[in-house]
Amino acid sequence: MALQDPPSASKCVVITGASGLLGRAVSQTFSSAGWRTVGLAFSRAHLHPNLVKLDITDKVAFENLIQREKPDVIVHCAAEKDPDAAASKPEETKRLNVDATQDLAECARRHGIFLIYISTDYVFDGESPPYKEDAVPHPLNKYGESKLAGEQAVLEVNPDGKSLQNTFRNSILFDSTINGTANLIQIVLLDRFFFFLYAGAAVLRISVLYGAVEKLSESAITVLFEKVQDPSKPAVISNYERRYPTHAKDIAAGILVLAEARLKSDAVKGIYHHSTAECLTKYEMVRQMAAVLGPSWTLNHIKADSEKPTSGAARPFDAQLSCERLQQLGAPPCVSFADGIREVLLPFARSQLTGFFC
Repeated sequence: MALQDPPSASKCVVITGASGLLGRAVSQTFSSAGWRTVGLAFSRAHLHPNLVKLDITDKVAFENLIQREKPDVIVHCAAEKDPDAAASKPEETKRLNVDATQDLAECARRHGIFLIYISTDYVFDGESPPYKEDAVPHPLNKYGESKLAGEQAVLEVNPDGKSLQNTFRNSILFDSTINGTANLIQIVLLDRFFFFLYAGAAVLRISVLYGAVEKLSESAITVLFEKVQDPSKPAVISNYERRYPTHAKDIAAGILVLAEARLKSDAVKGIYHHSTAECLTKYEMVRQMAAVLGPSWTLNHIKADSEKPTSGAARPFDAQLSCERLQQLGAPPCVSFADGIREVLLPFARSQLTGFFC
């Protein structure tokens, strides 16, 4: 069913986890595209006065906000994203990644709002890449398990009403044939009713992120630069698992494509993937960091460990995502790691450079 694309000024998006790396990029991307953005944060809301402080585990408070703001789309970025933290705090992780997600999905359905749930490549075991959108998940750790449970909650709460819609449509068309008139108004009203009753949802699986961090430790990628910065401390960095480091602004651009495509067609729903196709180990990432920042950065104090997996919670060896569905909607290509990481690290590296940047 084709839908009218409302004027840009009338589009509204609510973003959970808007103080985080991805949430900030999503807010900026949607705002630049003319959307009214309502960003939510909780523990870091005091650092971002433009955001609404709200605990998304408080479903009454979230319901009240949705009734007040009346968004077209909800982008659910908030989550416990650290695999080691998820392993050590399973109940807290479940409350945020699963229970709150289900409450948000139910709220979105009640109000006829399209929900985009941000998930992860960690729902896969990394043994048979690349993974298409319909691949069978098999998470290796508590984090992946919690995100998969969140996916299932979202998709179960927002079922596909197309078959029931088609039954009613066929009934109207049959009646029109008998009576000799085609009641197009009834069909249009039926389509609009089902669009709001079954607002639908999308799961967007992504890979490991980097971007415009507020501090290096905010990303599992940029935190590696801390080891590069101090040549007095020998370090060992994994050269084992394969990763696909993706810039947060590229993910945000894909989310915008998904949201705007949904406003034009209710066929946009289900599972999507978005990630760079550039494969790097952590050690290879560090080598690129040093290379793009200039000759003053050396890695003589860093050794590669190619023999064993990263310590802590189990990680997939290679969870490359196949991103065909979102690419078909028009998602733009991702920036190269060299170009993206140079821009991100420059503010942290500038004071230590020796005239490389002019």
